[in-house]
Parts: sequence; structure tokens; C-alpha cells
Amino acid sequence: MSDLRDRIKSKCHRRYKTVKIQGEELTIQTLSVTEAEDYFQNPQAHRLIMWAVVDPETKNRVFLEEDEDDLMNLEAGLALPLHLEIQRFNGFVSYEDEEGN
Repeated sequence: MSDLRDRIKSKCHRRYKTVKIQGEELTIQTLSVTEAEDYFQNPQAHRLIMWAVVDPETKNRVFLEEDEDDLMNLEAGLALPLHLEIQRFNGFVSYEDEEGN
């Protein structure tokens, strides 16, 4: 039992991925359970972007709570593909879900 416990606890870290959208290379991270719960209670693209986009070197969030209004005004051509990439990376949706299979 403790082996399973240890394996699950070893997943208590974030993963990172670089995506390219509209010529911009952006680093995204996986969310914590708390962040995911908050997102599912109020699923807004700009909040997911705020939590997931990080500096590639420091892994600190790029956007703060004070940036929320600005993020709501992001161009949809950047925000929506980025939102979808973050959802995929976090396992919220899969390519199969998108195709309706």
C-alpha cells in the first residue's frame, strides 16, 4: 500500500510544456487540484491562462490577479488556442473529445 501511496505522492509536482501559438512560444504548466477545482467552478479561459502560463526559466506565473482585466481582452486568436492547449495538457479534454468520438 505504501508503494502506491509513494507513487501517487510523487505526482505532486508540476509538468511544463512549450507551445507555439501565433508565432509566440509560451510555456504552460499543469494545474494543482485546487486550481483545477476553481476552474471547473468558474470555467473562464482568461483565468486558466493566468494560472498556467509561466516564465520558462523561473517557472513563476507570468500573469497576476491584477492582470485579469487585461487577459479578458486578449485577442481570441491567441487566447482560445492557448486555452485549448492548457486544457489538453491538463487532461481536461483530449483530441478524441474534440472530434466527438
